[in-house]
Amino acid sequence: MKKLLILCTVCMFFLLTSCISIFEEPALELYWHLYFPGKEYKFPDQGTYFTYDETTGYLYVRFSGERVGCFDLAKKKTVWIRYINTSGLTLINLDIELYKNMVYVIRDDVRKKDKKDPVCAICALDKLTGETVWEYAVTDEKFKSGITVHNGFIYIPDYDKRDGKKGMLVKLDAQTGKVVWINKNVQPVGVTKSLIDEKYSLVYVGTFGNDHIGVAPKVYALDIESGETVWERNILWEEPVIVDIVTVPAVYGDSVYVGTWHGEFVRLRRTDGRVVWSAEYPERGFGFGARIWVYKNTLISSFVDGGVVCIDPSDGKILWHTKNPEPTIEDCYMKGNRVYIHGATNSFKCFSADTGKEIWTYTYSNFNGTEYGRMGGAPFKAGKYFITGDVGGNLMIYIEKK
Repeated sequence: MKKLLILCTVCMFFLLTSCISIFEEPALELYWHLYFPGKEYKFPDQGTYFTYDETTGYLYVRFSGERVGCFDLAKKKTVWIRYINTSGLTLINLDIELYKNMVYVIRDDVRKKDKKDPVCAICALDKLTGETVWEYAVTDEKFKSGITVHNGFIYIPDYDKRDGKKGMLVKLDAQTGKVVWINKNVQPVGVTKSLIDEKYSLVYVGTFGNDHIGVAPKVYALDIESGETVWERNILWEEPVIVDIVTVPAVYGDSVYVGTWHGEFVRLRRTDGRVVWSAEYPERGFGFGARIWVYKNTLISSFVDGGVVCIDPSDGKILWHTKNPEPTIEDCYMKGNRVYIHGATNSFKCFSADTGKEIWTYTYSNFNGTEYGRMGGAPFKAGKYFITGDVGGNLMIYIEKK
């Protein structure tokens, strides 16, 4: 009788835990869904890059097609939509940044066939109306980089199309679009953007290299006031593979860190660019435009294989690496002690920034037969909202529940 009682108790325990698992609350609850079909023959619009204004509660979205949108999250209301060409933009050049009363995006080349001068430009839009306030034309009709906004100024790479080995870094006044300085002595900059070092008044940027222009990629440090080059450092490679610097630089302690498409990760001293150490993670290159997040005494970024990686900044050793079954060619996003990433299909993942352990996975069903999956970008968190878009034109705003 006692054995039967124990057996019944065990069976009830497993039955109860199974029921709890079945009825467990999902990690995300859909709050608002919007659909953005393509215009005419074009593909649907994927919400790719995001920024959020805490003062108004407005979410700003740069889509993969021509749309730039402003959305009131609390009221579930579209404030404005503007159409700004993106036909040649696919990666971090779909960046969108917010500063005071304006948002900034890149407009792709929309010149007519008989025009010789490119009209690819950075556009400043009024954040409340979406109207264009100013534009700054760049000479690179195949613009690949993102936008850095800091303390009233914009830092943006450019490219001398007459000489494929020459690039530029331009500093603009964020309110007027007027040029403050141009440094024409840098190599072309690819799918990354610059970073400001307030302590040493420097701006760092990484460049193309190898088979693109026949030389090693470099990291530059420019004086933030004059634009003059303070130091530059080659990032060497040992075999003929693409080693373009694709991560956004990060500062931690006395060093600045960069990663390449092929998996090199380099620590350089902030004051003179001296290489402290370099490490290589074979066949695990960093995603295009991937940010390197500083978390406590570690660095967190994303690999192309879809994994999130945590690196010890003192020696480059991997502390943990998530093994995701889905690749991603771009970025992860950090908020608090959590890391969010989406793969190439219809699922999102959240990991602990301390341990790399999975907190949750959420898989959604397609909406009304639309496609799903991602072209690029990263998910985004704004307060309680978890935000992402897919290639089917679905913009999804969830509330994170756990």
